[in-house]
Amino acid sequence: TLPNLDEPNILHSLRVRYWAGHVYSHTGPILIAVNPWRTVDIYNINMLEAYKGGSATGPHIFGLAVKAFRALMSSRKNQCVLISGESGAGKTESTK
Repeated sequence: TLPNLDEPNILHSLRVRYWAGHVYSHTGPILIAVNPWRTVDIYNINMLEAYKGGSATGPHIFGLAVKAFRALMSSRKNQCVLISGESGAGKTESTK
């Protein structure tokens, strides 16, 4: 957890996680993706099944999708996922 939720602390936390090999981070319901600028093997069927089955719990786009789908099924209300970022930030990769 961050002691202060401000820009310098968020950027520091993302930098530390990036250098540790973590592409995704989250703060509350917000998922933050950092483009790794290299090939990463985190979008495979095993990873998807781990999130669907509940054995994977860390921040990941698959986890966000599973959460939205489960909310859709349980509440029977529309769900929305907003993906935003600068050019080259990884939006297309996250939506595949």
